[in-house]
Parts: sequence; C-alpha cells; structure tokens
Amino acid sequence: MAKPVVVGHSLGLMLAVLYAGTYPAAGVINVDQTLNQQSMLGFMHHMEGALRGDDFAAAFEPFRQSIGVDKLPKPMRSTVREHQIIRQDLVLSY
Repeated sequence: MAKPVVVGHSLGLMLAVLYAGTYPAAGVINVDQTLNQQSMLGFMHHMEGALRGDDFAAAFEPFRQSIGVDKLPKPMRSTVREHQIIRQDLVLSY
C-alpha cells in the first residue's frame, strides 16, 4: 500500500502531523498554519465554559467562521457544508 501525503490546515494540520508521526506517511503538507498552537489553545481554554455549555454552536461560531468554508466558491461551499460535522465532544477533546 502506498504511503499517503497528509494535508492539513488549522486543527487539521495538527491531526495530520499526529497521523504522520504514528503511521507511515510520504509527507505532510501544511496549509498556512503555524505548529505553535498556544494562542488557539489559550483562546479555547478561555472559551471552555461556553464550549461545554448547551449552546455549543453559538460558542463555536467564531472558530467555524475562521475555518474559511464561507470563502469557498459556491458549488464547493455547498458540498463542504453538506458533509461538515463539527462535534462538541471532538472539539473539547482537543
């Protein structure tokens, strides 16, 4: 089986790096993201109460907007939105 090239941006980059460090990979492509996640982690820590609350969607909205799906061309944007799942338990585990 061929080794994949793993691509990631934002949290996806951290997951790509973890994947490549755990499984055979041909490489990792970083899409405009620093490996230093301290500012994001600090913000998430600051937002932890709201992210754990009943209105997770509203608390996560600034993060969702930063993902950039709204900037994609319309056909692609619709496809991504149809398949995009943002799970509270996964966000909190990060």
